Amino acid sequence: MNRQDTLKILAILKAAYPQHYRGMTAGDAEAMVALWAGMFDREPYAEVEQAVKAHIATDTKGFCPVVGAIKEQISRMHRKDGALTEHEAWELVRNALKNGYYGSQEEYAKLPSAVQKILGSPSQLRDWSMLSDDQVNTVIASNFMRSYRARAEYERDVEKLPEAIRQNFLPQVAQHMELDAPQEALPGGEPAWA
Repeated sequence: MNRQDTLKILAILKAAYPQHYRGMTAGDAEAMVALWAGMFDREPYAEVEQAVKAHIATDTKGFCPVVGAIKEQISRMHRKDGALTEHEAWELVRNALKNGYYGSQEEYAKLPSAVQKILGSPSQLRDWSMLSDDQVNTVIASNFMRSYRARAEYERDVEKLPEAIRQNFLPQVAQHMELDAPQEALPGGEPAWA
């Protein structure tokens, strides 16, 4: 969305929430245009317009939306019907555990990448398959679903960030978060982290 598109969006918001814009100086208005243009620099105008109108249509409190509210609305519009809930993701893992001891590699490969990211490796399936059903269906299930939910929320939040932040800031954060792989090996020569 460019500056002209941003002006159109803010005109819609001004029409819906005139009290919010009352008494705004020219400097304030320019700062708002710059902020909204920067925050929605990679979203097409039509999507932002739809999100703003959806917000207006469902707003029961009467307050002008902040950038985050419109980003969340756009995120909801983009959610795929095929996206797994935490319970659906756990059900896939639970089914994979049935063959997890001998077929952990194959079962891991069948799982969606979002689920694989939470598990980390096929060995996690093998390890969990050796636990009792009671442990798997309580503690392990709860921890997995919490991790899956947090990961999904993180990915949605990253998707909402302006492109400049995603390209410049996130790689630096990831670089500082990289962990060195342990050097010791388990008996049989397998690395400890495998």
